[in-house]
Amino acid sequence: MLALLGALKEDISDLRKGIALKESYTWQNCHIYAGNYRGKSVVLAQTGMGRERAESATEFILGRYPVTALISFGFAGALKENLQIGDVVLCSTLYSNNGAAKGNPCSSDSSLISLSLQALQGTVTRLSQGKSVTVAQAASSPDAKLALCQTFDADIVDMESYWIGKIASAREVPFLAIRAISDTLQDSLLPFDRFIDMNGKLLRQRAIAYFLSHPQHLVKLLSLSHSARRARKNLTAFLDYLIVKL
Repeated sequence: MLALLGALKEDISDLRKGIALKESYTWQNCHIYAGNYRGKSVVLAQTGMGRERAESATEFILGRYPVTALISFGFAGALKENLQIGDVVLCSTLYSNNGAAKGNPCSSDSSLISLSLQALQGTVTRLSQGKSVTVAQAASSPDAKLALCQTFDADIVDMESYWIGKIASAREVPFLAIRAISDTLQDSLLPFDRFIDMNGKLLRQRAIAYFLSHPQHLVKLLSLSHSARRARKNLTAFLDYLIVKL
């Protein structure tokens, strides 16, 4: 069985529509969908954002299901100028910007990377291999992204993949991290933590208050939303090809 873990509803929504469900339920705020996707047995989980949620969901999924391969997927910020909105990055080496974990990287499975490269054939998605760094808080400014690039020589930044990969490695389950670029090195992010919870759910009253006091940020929100839609489209198309190959 293939396990697919994404942090947000936006990450998993398109894949979810393609699953012929056998079961769906919520476990400690983690939304889980198990069934068949184009003839393949899969379990899809919306974990929520950050280390704690990612680790908890991964342990649960690996303890409950006969997982033969695990894929962490979702959005990422670019740390290098050559990466564009919608590019898909296979994370060959993963770092964490967290204390003792800094010097203890983990890796994606080389066979899964090879299969991913084969799966891309015939698509128009830009794909590359690179290094990722997982952080506790979003890298919201170009300066913060550049600092991470200089420290880790990483290509992208996310908030979950490293912690999922460490657990998969300890369980000896083949693991692959795949991320689509939703913001470039030059892009600044909005302070989403002020009006979005760890599940990615909009906190309506807080959002209204924020944008009433920062109306100039509405244009930025529209731009970021457009970028996220493009990233999701490319990521879902790529995963669709890959799942069939596995």
